[in-house]
Amino acid sequence: MIKLGENNFLLADSDGSEIPFSASELQGELIYCFLSAGLRDSTCFAEDIALAVEYSLHEKYEFSGKVSTAELSSMVVETLENAGFFTVADWFKRRNGRQLEELHLVTAENLHKIALQQGMLFPVGSEEKILKQAAAVFGFMNVTECPISLITEMLRFFYEQEKNSAKNHKKTDKKSFKGDYLVELKEVADSLPEFLQELLAKKIIQIHDITVYHPSIRLFLDCGKYAEFAGFEGVMTEMMWSPHAVRLARSMDSAIESMQQMYENKCSAKKLPVYLTVNNLEGFMKKYFGAGDGNTGKLAKSIVESLSSEMFYDIYRVRF
Repeated sequence: MIKLGENNFLLADSDGSEIPFSASELQGELIYCFLSAGLRDSTCFAEDIALAVEYSLHEKYEFSGKVSTAELSSMVVETLENAGFFTVADWFKRRNGRQLEELHLVTAENLHKIALQQGMLFPVGSEEKILKQAAAVFGFMNVTECPISLITEMLRFFYEQEKNSAKNHKKTDKKSFKGDYLVELKEVADSLPEFLQELLAKKIIQIHDITVYHPSIRLFLDCGKYAEFAGFEGVMTEMMWSPHAVRLARSMDSAIESMQQMYENKCSAKKLPVYLTVNNLEGFMKKYFGAGDGNTGKLAKSIVESLSSEMFYDIYRVRF
């Protein structure tokens, strides 16, 4: 299933206010922190860090669509530090410093109350075990009270442990890499279909290299440039657009397959999330489909779905 746009989580602040989480806004904040840390050449990785945090929210944590601003800040700092951007993490801490948090008792009973308040879900039959394990660890550390963010992290640790113990995943050996990239487009460029190579040369389709910071496949499609390349004239109909959607879909499938295969050859068999950004879609719809202001939402989804329905590979998230 394609996720159109950003599926927002709500950020809950200490004063009770809530605002939607935006990976784009986080990326902008991270760019500022990279620049402040004197790492101008590394600002291109701000998007990777933002997407890695967003991906963790959606794929790793299972809760009621809310995350505290303090917990989000901790996730961002941890992601930056794991990536080796310690000075950037320091700047992020300065700009997003957490206030002193209220302390909570860490008895199993109170942990249960906090889990309910946070909307945390546990595997059937394992709730009591997880609560007892968390309470026992706090007891071992002689901790009787701590912030709610640490409590939720502890509960999630044992939740993940319990969930993983119930599965028999085949383990793959991870290879260590030096540098910022796992797979670069130039490594597969010669093996790509001729039509896709032409689209890449004209920057109609662009493919990002796969980084170590958020291994994923990122495609960019410029509708305006494709219309010029294909010689569109006048007003298009969906029937006229359909064969072009098929050609573009097949081309993007080829790009995904090549990047995924190279990643598997070099790293592991993990299936990477695929992001697609469709640029200049609004202008494209107005010029070639006769769409007016305020009347582009349904048509935009229709055009995007005309691409995705023809693709073999699933798109994790589409932005336009």
